[in-house]
Amino acid sequence: MKVELLTGCNCGSAEVARDNLAEAYRQMGLAPTWKEVDLDSPHISEEYKKYGSPTILVNGKDAFSPGGDSQGGT
Repeated sequence: MKVELLTGCNCGSAEVARDNLAEAYRQMGLAPTWKEVDLDSPHISEEYKKYGSPTILVNGKDAFSPGGDSQGGT
């Protein structure tokens, strides 16, 4: 399972998203591991530019979108 947390530098919800991810991993009995992606980086990949901050992607799909490909934050 590939988990990514996409955040921008002024995102007030980034820490809540981190806490929620850590709790989800804890409840599953897994070590909390995910990749963080800085949406404000000038070197950001095109694939991430459509998302808002914060967004959690699981295997490349927005975890909180019914279709898994929402354009927006979570």
